[in-house]
Amino acid sequence: MAGLVSDRRALFQRGDILGHGFLQRFKCTSEDSVFFYGREGELVPPFACKFSPSGLHGNLLVTADEDGSIKLLNSQKPAQHSLIKEWKGHKNAIFDFAFSGSTHLVTGSGDSKLVQWDVNGCTALRRFKGHTGSVKSVDIDESNPCVVVSGGRGGNILIWDTRCSSSKDGFTVPISKVPNAHLDNSEIKLSNSSSRRKSIV
Repeated sequence: MAGLVSDRRALFQRGDILGHGFLQRFKCTSEDSVFFYGREGELVPPFACKFSPSGLHGNLLVTADEDGSIKLLNSQKPAQHSLIKEWKGHKNAIFDFAFSGSTHLVTGSGDSKLVQWDVNGCTALRRFKGHTGSVKSVDIDESNPCVVVSGGRGGNILIWDTRCSSSKDGFTVPISKVPNAHLDNSEIKLSNSSSRRKSIV
């Protein structure tokens, strides 16, 4: 992965993706291939992969996979020597995660929960509960990293604030909810006729 990172660093220093032949020089070799294995040694697919905005000067690559594991990789090193640490984050697949500052991240899983992690210690700082199905997407407000937004298979968008102490059974609960965010027109009419209000985004 070292060659890719070298080009990546030069890319952001220039601030130009298409110029200077970057795409023409983009390549991947067998030494760059990282494989993900489950608890029984089977291959599992990664579902999310992002560079840390600050870790290792932007060369810290974080991945989450179908087995619920989180891996930290140093992309400056060859793939076989790139693993920094790994831990089991959820008992189900992790579909997405988002960085919260330089040392924290929040994962969303098929177990319908979110977890905020301390990356340095691989420890859970906070657990979130409110979705009725798999958590498919997670994002954090860059201007206010205490605000977390998540989207679930149930069609709801939930908004969380890590500064709030209100919790249920040890879980942080959402401070706001956008229900049924993707209803079509027929469902909107049906909900109106049954005297139920639903918000659409």
